[in-house]
Amino acid sequence: MATLTNLTLLLILLLVTLFQLSTSILAGNSGPIHVDGGGASRNLLALRRKVNQAPNCGEIATRSQCSAKAECRWCRSEAVDDACFSKLEAWRLPSQVFSCD
Repeated sequence: MATLTNLTLLLILLLVTLFQLSTSILAGNSGPIHVDGGGASRNLLALRRKVNQAPNCGEIATRSQCSAKAECRWCRSEAVDDACFSKLEAWRLPSQVFSCD
């Protein structure tokens, strides 16, 4: 019985917190979050956007330029033209068709 009471109180606390957060967002108080790290402020939202951006490996035309970027892989194929792909894209390519560095 005590566990059910604790669970109910926890659920109520969560709902109140979510309500306060949504009210704050609707009121326009949801500006970017800044963290003071060693005297310099960083915008966490901008940092998150930068991390989530896929590398632009597909625009690289040469093997040497592709190999110079750690997040890119040069993939060779006898069926289609050789090309530069992001790590994730290269991993998903069929191994029967592509061989990636």
